[in-house]
Amino acid sequence: PIPEGMDSTAALRNLELAARHEEIKQKVLVQEAAFREKRGYRAPYWELVRMANEARIEFRKKLQ
Repeated sequence: PIPEGMDSTAALRNLELAARHEEIKQKVLVQEAAFREKRGYRAPYWELVRMANEARIEFRKKLQ
């Protein structure tokens, strides 16, 4: 259902962005788990940002 006051285009865009976010999030979680397994500590913020950027670039390539 579309929330009251939101047009259908905005609702579809919101659904697409939510799906994109979830896919990128899952890839980052997998990479972070591998980082933790390999190094024995949680990935620092800048590594998480790098992982997210790599996942974002990979997602965009998949769309083309």
